[in-house]
Amino acid sequence: MAVGIVILNYNDWENSSRLVEELETFPLFSYIVIVDNASTDDSLSHLSALQNERVKLLCAKENQGYGAGNNLGLRFLFENGMRHAFLANPDTSFTEEYFPAVLSLFQREREAGLVSGVMQDGIGLQKTAWKLHGFFLSLLASGPLSRRVFSSYLFYKKAYLKQKPYVEVDCLHGSCLCFSKESFEKSGGFDEDFFLYEEENVIAQRMKKVGFKVFLCTAVSYLHQDSGSTGKSIKSLVKREKIRQASERLYYSKYLSIGRVQKLLVYIFQTIVLLETLLYEAYSAKKKQSR
Repeated sequence: MAVGIVILNYNDWENSSRLVEELETFPLFSYIVIVDNASTDDSLSHLSALQNERVKLLCAKENQGYGAGNNLGLRFLFENGMRHAFLANPDTSFTEEYFPAVLSLFQREREAGLVSGVMQDGIGLQKTAWKLHGFFLSLLASGPLSRRVFSSYLFYKKAYLKQKPYVEVDCLHGSCLCFSKESFEKSGGFDEDFFLYEEENVIAQRMKKVGFKVFLCTAVSYLHQDSGSTGKSIKSLVKREKIRQASERLYYSKYLSIGRVQKLLVYIFQTIVLLETLLYEAYSAKKKQSR
């Protein structure tokens, strides 16, 4: 089975280098592709030194976002004979048995187009998998407080996710995903109109549209540092929230086809969330100064 993996780097060569060294110990991979997304630090000089017969470095001419960078690496792998391809954030870590377990689902389920294992973030805040929703529930899922209050409507119950070695889901966390060549080509991969955030919902919509299913392999897990790479390049919580909200508005418009009244509701809701984020960031900064 010809398998490759993509690591998307942006100003995070330390984590990317560590992950490459980890993955090189796994003989499964024909190619380990690092995509440097036009880093502004000295990533290129460090990552260039890692290249060999299995490790390839691709350089994006400009940073067009998460989707465009991963598409670049995935296309390279599929054009070079891979039948399946993983993508992994630099701030992830794996055991060797993780990858064969995920790949086995493509053999068990003919309609599988996208698969991942359970993500462990160390603090339990992030969801590995969640449901696709219409506009109103999607809006509720975007707010920190409303997401907690309405969690029973927004997310899968723990019992559902633990009932079998693998389960069908709608969306998977984007820190590690595995595509088949067919699902990537038919779905078109990631929507490059999205710079950062909402990619998971978008790729789920695209998989659904072309008839592929999404599965979570509950038998294996991987580690992911919460916002490890993103937090390095965008330190401000408020700035990250503004980027997130822009992507949410694009998603609502492009994939949920919202109208004027709904757009007004989005504006009001996002303003409240942004104020909450601003207050929290100010509180956190003050708390650090007092230490």
